[in-house]
Formats: sequence, structure tokens, C-alpha cells
Amino acid sequence: MMKVAVIGAGVMGSGIALCSIQAGYPTVLFDVNETALQRGMDYIQSQLNVAVSKGKTTQEKVDAALLLLSATPNRETLVADFIIEAVLEQLPIKRELFQFLETSTAKKHSSPPIPPASPSPKSLRHSNTPIDWWACISLTPLTS
Repeated sequence: MMKVAVIGAGVMGSGIALCSIQAGYPTVLFDVNETALQRGMDYIQSQLNVAVSKGKTTQEKVDAALLLLSATPNRETLVADFIIEAVLEQLPIKRELFQFLETSTAKKHSSPPIPPASPSPKSLRHSNTPIDWWACISLTPLTS
């Protein structure tokens, strides 16, 4: 089964991780800030609890989804088949992250390949709506 790594545990990253575990993918949520990482994990748990209370899912499905979720503040341990970047919208942070990924073991296990260390404006998309509120997510390859 494909393992997903979500880098960044803010609203966007934790929402992506939530969608990933609900779709049945083992997922690791990463953030260097342990407080943000715990907040992201708490957000995922709270959203799942709300879904149960509204009858949108069962506790059994929530328990199964949570078994697929892990968290780490240590990027050296990231190994995944698919890596999703959801860090702060600050280009120096993104550049440093992509430079790390280009040389890490995470890249060796990632598909599609990690892009170059200088993300272009075309490769950065942003939405103010939490990802887990979206009805559909479409992954589209970027072209030059």
C-alpha cells in the first residue's frame, strides 16, 4: 500500500492527512514545530469526532483511520511513496525543504519525483478553504 507523508501540520497539512487516512492510506504527518504537530493531530481527531457525532461515519471507521496515522517532528525519518508539501507560504522555507528532499531517503521512495529545489510560482497553489472541506481533490502534473 502507498504510504503518504504530509509535510506541514497546519490547517492545510492536517486536512490533507485527514483525507489521506479516510481514503485508507498509511500517512505520516510531519512538522518541525512539535506544538503545531500536536495541534494538527488534535484537529484530525476532532474532525473525526464531529463526523461520528453527525452520523457521517462510524466509530469503527474512525478507529481504523487513526491506526493509519502517525506523526513525527524528525524529517530524517520520513520515507514515503508520495510526499505532499504543505508548509508555510514562505519561499525560503520551501526552498530549504525541497533541497533537503532532493538529497534525502524520502526522495528515493517518492513518486512522482521531487521537483527542483526552486519552486516556481506555477508550482505553488493556495486555497484558504480547509482541504477536508473540499468535495474533490485533483492532482495535476505541472508543465513548463
